[in-house]
Amino acid sequence: MKSFVQRLVETLSIGENKDRVSVVQYSRDPKTHFYLNTYMEKRDILNALQEINHKGGGPRNTGAALDYVRHNTFTDSSGSRYQEGIPQILILLSGGRSQDDVASAAVALKQHKVVPLCVGTRKADILELQMIAHNPSYAFTVPRFDDIGSIYQQLVSFVKRVPRQQPRLKPENILDESQSEFQALLGFVKRMVENLSVDERNDHISVVQYSREPSAEFFLNTHKTRQSVMDNMQSLRHKGGRLRNTGAALQYVKDNVFTASSGSRHQRGVPQILVLLTGGRSSDDVRNAVESLKGMGVMVFVVGTKNADALEIQSVSQEPTHAFLVTDSSDLSDIEQQILSAIRSETPAIKPISYDARRRDVVFLLDGSDDSQESFLYIKDFVQRMVTELKIGTNNDRMAVVQYSNTAETNFDLRRYSTEDDVLDAVRGLSHKGGYPHNAGAALQYVKDHIFTSESGSRLHEGVPQILIVLSGGRSEDDIRTPVRMLKENGSSSNVNRDIVFLIDGSDDVRSRFSSIREFVAKLVEGFDLDKGKDKVAVVQYSNNAELNFNLNTYNTRNDVLKHVASLKPKGGRPQYIGAALQFVKDKVFVSNAGSRHHEGAKQILVMLAGGRSRDSPRGPAKDVLTAVRRLSHKGGRPLKIGAALQYVKDNIFTVPTGSRHTENLL
Repeated sequence: MKSFVQRLVETLSIGENKDRVSVVQYSRDPKTHFYLNTYMEKRDILNALQEINHKGGGPRNTGAALDYVRHNTFTDSSGSRYQEGIPQILILLSGGRSQDDVASAAVALKQHKVVPLCVGTRKADILELQMIAHNPSYAFTVPRFDDIGSIYQQLVSFVKRVPRQQPRLKPENILDESQSEFQALLGFVKRMVENLSVDERNDHISVVQYSREPSAEFFLNTHKTRQSVMDNMQSLRHKGGRLRNTGAALQYVKDNVFTASSGSRHQRGVPQILVLLTGGRSSDDVRNAVESLKGMGVMVFVVGTKNADALEIQSVSQEPTHAFLVTDSSDLSDIEQQILSAIRSETPAIKPISYDARRRDVVFLLDGSDDSQESFLYIKDFVQRMVTELKIGTNNDRMAVVQYSNTAETNFDLRRYSTEDDVLDAVRGLSHKGGYPHNAGAALQYVKDHIFTSESGSRLHEGVPQILIVLSGGRSEDDIRTPVRMLKENGSSSNVNRDIVFLIDGSDDVRSRFSSIREFVAKLVEGFDLDKGKDKVAVVQYSNNAELNFNLNTYNTRNDVLKHVASLKPKGGRPQYIGAALQFVKDKVFVSNAGSRHHEGAKQILVMLAGGRSRDSPRGPAKDVLTAVRRLSHKGGRPLKIGAALQYVKDNIFTVPTGSRHTENLL
């Protein structure tokens, strides 16, 4: 640890008006070795580091240590210059999981404008480090602290790019000031609108106001002329509210404004531009919403006034040149032309993509960590068998292989091989990468940035489906949620359209459990891509006969489907004739006039929720259930395999409140 700190100090420019350093050591209790204003010369700090001895003791109270540095180190009396806007950076070196709560201490630090970076050994809890860090990418794990060189340059880079904050001002007359601020922001928007070509065929404008919750003043298709927009803005009133939930507001804009129903022309290739005006740090997390907007191709400009967080507005804009910080709202006029110029010069049209399901770009991401060494031969065998199922060729299927552990490494990219034999030879010759731990999140980000690109042979922009197959032997030690979502939004997932039919037992036998069935269907629907027309959903209930609730072509949005699902009532009746119900689905639902797209190559998927055994007679219309299933398969239908369904049934169906008698030891 001491060696690492010494290396880091060597890279800094130490001085009273430059960089300052403090060191605190902790176990049960924290102890300050020297403060930010103790030493002003680099050699004095290095000499002091040499004299530090290991503190010892237990337990490891990281939460208490975080509170300690906030109250005792990042203060005026200890040499902190946060009032002057100097970046406040905390580097936490931890050898294991904290014995006390870190969540509230981490939140308090960030509210104090401190930017935490965390480094832990393999005994540390990566999720805990990510919670403490400014964002998950600011948390690192290493095998041992003497092996910290692998992340040293990245950590130094993060330290150096933390931006200067605006000096802190004392708030006076908050109500009058907020009203005045709002009028200044409104004037800024009006002047921007005056410089745009607002009409039905050119620029469209929407305005959203937010505090705790966002609300749209008007949508992209509300006004067709500049004058109409200006007239509406004259009547806008300050929304008010205490919390500033910027993350929720950004997600609201993506889900409710940048949509076809609200006037967005994204699918026609029209650039999507967002200008965010904010007066302070967000009360909620903005990261997921930012990545969602980025994945959609939205260009974001951020203008921060007064107490806005400089680091946050840069992370929202994704481009430092698209983030502007002004000390006073009267300075807004200085940046209007910069934003307008950037909008005019940097917004290429988005090319609408139509997918070609006859060709595929397939990437295998293999666990190459120390934990997978014994099973690596089986992993290679699996990949070889998959290769034989593909049609490898320059104008057919392409394939790439990447291994990962603590870092990711390309074995070969999508443009490397053009024949099946060459790919098979390359897979047979793969050597195990080795390394620790499993950083699947970083590996997924690597695949997005370096493999699913034109330079590496990806044909995404030609409409070729991008498919990623991950073979993992253990839990990831870093955050995977953000890169997974970015990959999906980038098109790296299954791009085949799906027609999904739910066949639900609506008989008297399930009446008491029907709300759980309805909730299960809703949970699945929330994961479908209905708004872009990729997925379509139908619902059929059955008992002694089958009854259509709605067809595949009835609804085109997720919200409409969810509203209907929420209103479903059990049809009633008994007994259950599943064979006849399956025959009904085949004849009446998986057909073109009911919205099925099987002739266009869309997958035909049936999800059946049965509450009891079928009573179909062999002399019935389908003879038996198996016959009906086989006939469905001939149509392209297949059961939907969802592992989460089993867990859901265990947690929600096999319970005493829903009628299960498992406590009575029934066999």
